[in-house]
Amino acid sequence: MRETTRTPWRWDGGLASSFDEHARASIPLYDESRWLTLELSDEFAVPGSAIYDLGSSTGTLAVALADRHPDCHVVGVDSEPEMTAAASRGAGASVRFETADAAAVDVSGASFVVAHHLLPFLTVAERSTVLANVAAGRLQTR
Repeated sequence: MRETTRTPWRWDGGLASSFDEHARASIPLYDESRWLTLELSDEFAVPGSAIYDLGSSTGTLAVALADRHPDCHVVGVDSEPEMTAAASRGAGASVRFETADAAAVDVSGASFVVAHHLLPFLTVAERSTVLANVAAGRLQTR
């Protein structure tokens, strides 16, 4: 696949306040795919381990994962400060949000890592790095 030069994707400018509504309206089966992610997490989440939500946007999935797995440490990661600020406002103590590049996050020790709709917003090289890091982190815990 040929990599093209692109301008980095930015969600700046107040989109955090309407992001969930926008995603729900523009991504087919958005709610269903989130429900399936939560169901799948039941098969992998290990009490005492971390769960990472890479590209967590407003944090609604990370919060749902924390509610579903209260014995895990849930970390939501997004590259946009506006998104992590919005996510932090809506979260309790059971989930932590970080502003970081998903490709630079150390997920070693995680029992479950999700990147719900993150990959389409990354370049091919960035996708490869994120997936390699997740695979390396997951293999360390098995």
